[in-house]
Order: sequence, then C-alpha cells, then structure tokens
Amino acid sequence: MLLHKTINRVNPMETASDTVDVFRAIDWSLANMGKMNVENWGPYAYKPESRFYLLYDDEHFYLLLLTSGEYEKSPRKEVSEFQGSVCQDSCLECFLSFNPDSPLYLNIESNALGTPHVGLGEQRKGRKHLTAEEVSDLKILPIKVGESSLNNLDFAYDWGLFIEIPLSFLAQFWPEIKLTDKDFKPLRPGQRIRANFYKCGDLTPVPHFYTWAPIETAQPDFHQPAFFGHLVLG
Repeated sequence: MLLHKTINRVNPMETASDTVDVFRAIDWSLANMGKMNVENWGPYAYKPESRFYLLYDDEHFYLLLLTSGEYEKSPRKEVSEFQGSVCQDSCLECFLSFNPDSPLYLNIESNALGTPHVGLGEQRKGRKHLTAEEVSDLKILPIKVGESSLNNLDFAYDWGLFIEIPLSFLAQFWPEIKLTDKDFKPLRPGQRIRANFYKCGDLTPVPHFYTWAPIETAQPDFHQPAFFGHLVLG
C-alpha cells in the first residue's frame, strides 16, 4: 500500500531570529500528522506512540518528530559524538528524497540529545556521512516535555525533535534546487517528495523498529527507498 501525506504551506517565519524562535512561532495545528506505528518485524513487547508533523514555506521544510511511552520518559541517550550510532539509543529518524525521479535520499537520525547522524546515498551501502560543514545549515533541536512549548499541538509527548531543513542545505546535493533563479520556485504545490519515518532503539530496554510506510523485508532495514511513501506539497 503506497501512503500519501499532504504537507501544508505556512507563511515565512520572517520575524523569527533563530531555530528556537521558529519552533515556538509555528502553529502546529496547520500540519498534517502521521504515525510511526507499523510493526513490520514485530510484534514488539513495547509500542511507543510516535508521530510526525510536516510544514513548509518558500525556503524551508519544518519537521516535528515526537514520541511517548514508558521508556521515553527517561530515554536511552548515550551517543553524543557527531555522526555516532544514535540508532542504538531511543531514536527518531526521517529518510527523504527530494526528487522522486532520483534514487538519492537523505537520512536524518537523532536521539534525545539532538546528536545528528546524517547521510546521503542511493542505498544502504556506500552512503556518504556528511561533514559538520555540510550540515551546518541543518538545524536539529531536541525537545522535552515541560521544557519546550508547542503552539497548538494536542499530544502528550515525552521527547522529540524539531528539524529545520533549509533549501540552502538541500541545494548542495540536489542541483535542480536553483537558489539563484528568483522566478523559479523549488517548493511549489503539487511537488512530490518520497519519504519514510521511523522510531527505533537497538540497545534500549526493549529493542523496537517502527515505521510510517510499511517495509516488506525479512529483517529490520530502514534503508529501503522502494517502500518510501509519498509526501505532496499542498
């Protein structure tokens, strides 16, 4: 079953001075919600409630990943080194392909510390781990209940991630994103993006692997772009 999700547009956050301001300013009631609740390789003894929310403006994608559960109130978060194996911790992930005609896709993974693990490639093998300079425009903000205020969002989460993806970051890898042409709109209604979203925890008290779009493989493997769902800009 091929999943579709519409991404709604919001007005540019012109008055926001940094990522925290953007996060606080967004009205999340405008975002369509999806759930990472597919047990492709389960059933598992532990099932957190995990959700994602997506919005965009002329120059950014805004992604909110949230999770709630017994082991998310004090989640495993031991990996702190850049490009470390955050999938060993309680982890939220998104895999995105910004050109549906290209096999290239981006994986963005992080734990409750906000430790980034970001890669690029066409499959699991041979992926490029991006450098700190290459990901400098990509913003990952860890959020925890009681510490961060979500505008118009009704979900009792334990922790999550706010990810701000600017076109300046994407243009490094997708040359068709033309930042110099003022008449060209890289983000336009009807544009399609291929993606999947995940909640996992390899070394957590109860290892688990949940997805948004189903994956038909014998063993857990998130690097399966053939099973990505479709996001459509509204």
